[in-house]
Amino acid sequence: SIGRRGFIEVLKRRVIDKIVGEIRLAEEAELVERLLEGIAKNEKVSYGLEDVKRAKEYGAIEILLISDDFLLEEREKWDIDGFMEEVERTGGKVLILSSEFEPGEIVSKLGGICAILRFKVE
Repeated sequence: SIGRRGFIEVLKRRVIDKIVGEIRLAEEAELVERLLEGIAKNEKVSYGLEDVKRAKEYGAIEILLISDDFLLEEREKWDIDGFMEEVERTGGKVLILSSEFEPGEIVSKLGGICAILRFKVE
């Protein structure tokens, strides 16, 4: 129990923002680890633009991982925002990862776009 003054002090120091940021980074790291395990075991994952587009056509994307630098680059070429909206409409989750941190850097090295799938797509 910290009391009202302690609570206000925590808010002023933006401690909660830092905690939320760390939780999000931990979630991203966990998902990228799951992606890498799926790649290693040839399981339900997809990476690279063409493979991820194919997975979306089947409605197989559970979680779409996109690095921020890839997103900025691709917005100039095609309607990637519409692509992400379609993934969400089919029940998928879209996560944009900062390439400044390791999970986003890994996704960038895998083509900038990856997906954890509901089912395997050949």
